[in-house]
Amino acid sequence: MKTNLLDCTLRDGGYYNNWQFSKTDIQNYINEISKTGIQFVEIGFLFLPIDKRKGLTASCDKQFFKNFKFPKNVNFGIMINASDLINFSNKKDEKEKIKILKNLKYTNIRFIRIACHFNEAFKIEKYLKVLKKNKNINLFINIMQISEIDTKTIFKICNFSKKYFKCLYIADSLGSLKKKQIKFLINKFKKNWPYEMGIHAHDNQSLALKNTLFANKNGLNWLDSTVTGMGRGPGNTKTEDLLQFFEDKSHKKDKAIKNLLTIFLKLKRKYKWGTNEYYHLSGKYKIHPTYIQTMLSDPRYQKFDYMHAIKYLKNKSAKSFNPFTLLSAFNIYDFSKKLKFKNQNYKFKDKSFSQALILGPGKSLKKIKYRLSKKIKNSKLLVICLNNTKTISDNLIDIRAFCHPIKILSNLNYFKKCRNDLLAPYSCLSKNLQSSFKKNSLINFGIQIKNKISVQSDYVSLKKPLALVYAVSFLISKNIKKIYLAGFDGYSMDEPNQDESFEMIESLKKKYSSKNFNFYSLTKTKLNIRKIDLNKI
Repeated sequence: MKTNLLDCTLRDGGYYNNWQFSKTDIQNYINEISKTGIQFVEIGFLFLPIDKRKGLTASCDKQFFKNFKFPKNVNFGIMINASDLINFSNKKDEKEKIKILKNLKYTNIRFIRIACHFNEAFKIEKYLKVLKKNKNINLFINIMQISEIDTKTIFKICNFSKKYFKCLYIADSLGSLKKKQIKFLINKFKKNWPYEMGIHAHDNQSLALKNTLFANKNGLNWLDSTVTGMGRGPGNTKTEDLLQFFEDKSHKKDKAIKNLLTIFLKLKRKYKWGTNEYYHLSGKYKIHPTYIQTMLSDPRYQKFDYMHAIKYLKNKSAKSFNPFTLLSAFNIYDFSKKLKFKNQNYKFKDKSFSQALILGPGKSLKKIKYRLSKKIKNSKLLVICLNNTKTISDNLIDIRAFCHPIKILSNLNYFKKCRNDLLAPYSCLSKNLQSSFKKNSLINFGIQIKNKISVQSDYVSLKKPLALVYAVSFLISKNIKKIYLAGFDGYSMDEPNQDESFEMIESLKKKYSSKNFNFYSLTKTKLNIRKIDLNKI
């Protein structure tokens, strides 16, 4: 069988920049990749529902394909997550997804890959039937975390997939596969799968290229790669390396590769993907690479934290990413116990505050620093500063709020010197950590990690311990109706973290605006909050 190379740079690479590739870079990529001899290009994701906070290559629907010129010598495709099809809130949501899928026939798409875990494929048959009606689009299945599949499941998924898919991909999501395992998996699949097969390799252990070539020698004729290896975690097999084994050299192709490298090496310097000792260990211990990517991209984590977390995750079921599991690695919260708080060391100087101000680390705060300080002195504002941020004089700050495990652990020495009241989930902390707060005036406000935000009188349920959301929740619990923010410039759109802060603040706004809680920003912000002038406080 003919070997087919498939480049998926703009799809897999989007995990680093939130799929925020510029229109110019996308078109240049399309133009140059078409000159390399690669005949199949996965241009991006079609996340369902479509999320406008993500970039262009996260929403590859009918409209997306109108924005670019596609050469005819390349077959373009997209990826859809099975989990997006399974999860829908109501029948209207389901119908909308089916409508979007039907409209794909009006695009340049020639193939669609469905990314799924072992049991997800069986739950999306109604969507596969919709897609199958379009004879111009070939369907591929991408089975994730293939290293964890058993023989019985292989048999089941092959029998099911025969009805819908032209090609079956094994995806080494954990980057843990070695040659022996690849050989074993190929033999098992080939017994039940009569059609073409492919491999999507991750480079945790610097084996992506070797594993891809080995799989090819053993009968897999679809091979994935990305330019500079840009992809989730450590990245993937590098397109520029893989091409050397399959394509004749020519000046035209060499120039195209050079132009592609120019685009993506700039991004690599910014986002710093690529294998390292931490990804190597994640592959070795079958830890989902997003744990490593999350820590490496968050300045709150240090080298010591990486190794501490890896040690913990090694002994846990960490094959799927769960932010709660990462937080648990630092063992400072007891999330499991019943949240019945006795407000130990509780000293909240209640002066019947009707309004409060939360200060963040954003540069915009500097512009109003002196005016703001004056305003605080002459008003009855409750002022909360997040973490140990130095913005205004400590004398003007009533409370400092800490809730993230790393921020708490890294500031134990700071707490000893701090003269502000501390807002922290004291009752949730381990006993040895509680002893670190003996000298502090403490406000105990608990925290629980759950999928939905819920504010109670003495604790809050959050998806993730973000200090801003924690502080806002505390104010809501105290029935403080006017909440002002300053210094929350927001993440750039190419930063995946912006989704989390946006989403959680939006949830609080929707839930509590109807109860006469009002949110304002005194500085420019990317959060969906009305900006007002300082004088209007």
